[in-house]
Amino acid sequence: MRVKLILGMRWRPEVFRNVSPVERPWHFWLSQLSGAWKPISLITALLTLFGLFGSFGWLLDLCGIFRAQYAILLFAGTVIFLAARKWTLCAISAIALATNLLLIVPLYIPQKANVQRGNSLRILVMNVNSRNREFQRVLAAIHDLSPDLICIEEVDADWERELRQNLPLYRHFAIQARPDNFGIAVFSRMPMESRIEYFGSARVPSVVATVHDGSRSFVLVSTHPLPPRALDYFLYRNDELAQIGRFLAQLSTPLVLAGDLNTPAWSPYFQKLCADAHLIDSEQGFGLQPTWPTNTSLFWIPIDHLLYRGNFRVVKRSTYPYVGSDHFPLCVDLVLSD
Repeated sequence: MRVKLILGMRWRPEVFRNVSPVERPWHFWLSQLSGAWKPISLITALLTLFGLFGSFGWLLDLCGIFRAQYAILLFAGTVIFLAARKWTLCAISAIALATNLLLIVPLYIPQKANVQRGNSLRILVMNVNSRNREFQRVLAAIHDLSPDLICIEEVDADWERELRQNLPLYRHFAIQARPDNFGIAVFSRMPMESRIEYFGSARVPSVVATVHDGSRSFVLVSTHPLPPRALDYFLYRNDELAQIGRFLAQLSTPLVLAGDLNTPAWSPYFQKLCADAHLIDSEQGFGLQPTWPTNTSLFWIPIDHLLYRGNFRVVKRSTYPYVGSDHFPLCVDLVLSD
């Protein structure tokens, strides 16, 4: 009789619903926790599902931005529901968790590279934020990292003045300052021929440069599409990424695409860009390296990127600490072979 009672209580959770926290505290609090986590897991699972259809619309694309955060919440839900024997909820959480991990885990798989030896090249990508006036912090980061190339977004007239005056070692540069958030600049220690291009109907500037490193040369494109904060901006961003992809697909030289692309690596529009231009994400093999926003880690996502094609090998990739902007700088070390 006692065995039957124990088995019955084990496999019928409803028996415990009226048990006081004094009699079985662990079960009481587990029941409370699973009940509280149920809407969190279900909503997160729905957002995970909707995000898979980001190519069909603006709001669906926004649903797919926070994959890492979804994975954390769903992992917690899977563990909680497993302990509470909530099998249906556990299965839903586990499937949604696996969906997010399938998009994130590839970033931790090293990229096979044929390049073994060559000249080292350091590229720094910085969205300095046009409202940021901590010029010395940005300049200190540049001097600390000593990059060969610097791709800078959100350059206004004040930033142009400060950068021109304080970067004497970077004798080759291209700047298109603007009063809004879409001014752009590239500074190089190496000789380069550059021009300003406008990809897409939003008409925001990009720098297209041919950079010479001794006997080697490559094409650098530095850009900053609009953020998808509204439907029109979403369409502008996608149009620019698509046009850049078509432009790069026509080039046969090694190339680098760098900048604040305002999309994470798992976005269908980012993946289409990589597929169209045969680009490799430098983040692959180094895992998630969030660059925005700097004011809270709860919503960190990687939207500043460096993509490449050709005889490059990425040897190091990291973000730099806060420099007054809402973005963390991104620093990538590459090897460029003959």
